[in-house]
Amino acid sequence: MASARALFVLAPLAAFAAGCSLLVNTGGLDTEAASGDSSVPVDAPRGSDAPRDGVGATRDGGHTPDSFVGHRDAESPPDSARDAPLRPVDAHHAPDSGPDAPHESKDAPADSPVDASPAQLTIDMGFPQTTSQKNSGSMTVARTFDASADRLLVVVLVSGQHGGSGVWPVTLAGAGLTWASAIQTISNPQYSDAVGVGIWTAWTETALSGQTVTATRSNSVSADALLAVYSFVGASPTLGATGGTNGFGADAGALSVTVAAQAAGSIIVGGLLDGDSASGLRGTALSDTIYDGNVASSSGDSLAIARLHGATSGPGSVTIGQSASFPYDVTAGVEILRR
Repeated sequence: MASARALFVLAPLAAFAAGCSLLVNTGGLDTEAASGDSSVPVDAPRGSDAPRDGVGATRDGGHTPDSFVGHRDAESPPDSARDAPLRPVDAHHAPDSGPDAPHESKDAPADSPVDASPAQLTIDMGFPQTTSQKNSGSMTVARTFDASADRLLVVVLVSGQHGGSGVWPVTLAGAGLTWASAIQTISNPQYSDAVGVGIWTAWTETALSGQTVTATRSNSVSADALLAVYSFVGASPTLGATGGTNGFGADAGALSVTVAAQAAGSIIVGGLLDGDSASGLRGTALSDTIYDGNVASSSGDSLAIARLHGATSGPGSVTIGQSASFPYDVTAGVEILRR
């Protein structure tokens, strides 16, 4: 009888001890589990390893999707930082570095638009560089210059002997480059080869320093000359259209250059010689003309180098120079195409 009583007393105590052990092993009674929610497993991690709602875990024990606004790395910051509201990043003041900095994709999407617009064509700063002679017996006229790499160089020469003959043709060389003659307009048949305008071009792949170009006339008679060196950035190595006039024939020639431009964005440059004026070009300058050099010689010739103000708007005729026609005029011009 005493044994039976002992068992009767000890059995409830054993059940009570087992219940306490269960509470210790599970880290305490979960309020949701106590209410009957079986979605939280009893063997969930304990202490700091346990996932928190909204921070790396879902209520069914799975991991929070990356799209979840409250998602953070496994190593969560302190509660004060974790519980702070997330702020949107201002795109105009995004941090330059760090985890919140914007990242640029190294590979653009296949359908990204590509900017294929042509490069802008301009004359390098400090150009054109000019030199001139009046009544000089020298057979040569030269100009020293510097230039950057990948440039189209253009030389315009206006030269002649008033009332003479045999000054032209003229050759050009220098700077270690191959110069191509784009156009030469020479007086003919009157005062044959006495005066003319010539234009040459060369492409330089490397920078030039202290280089000299030299134009050489056919003889050493006293003559006038005006030479200009242009350096163009964004230019095509290939020239566009050319044009010119010769007023040393039966009819007077226009003291201007008309070029049938091939494209938009081109620059027109040229030279003009008035063989019957010692005080500058006759007539009035056209509104779209800029003069980069002028020489009025006591010999009776006036020389000028001009270009179009701005660039061509498209294919079509473009005229630079003076607004009238006179006898004893020669002109020549070229179109510089953009790349």
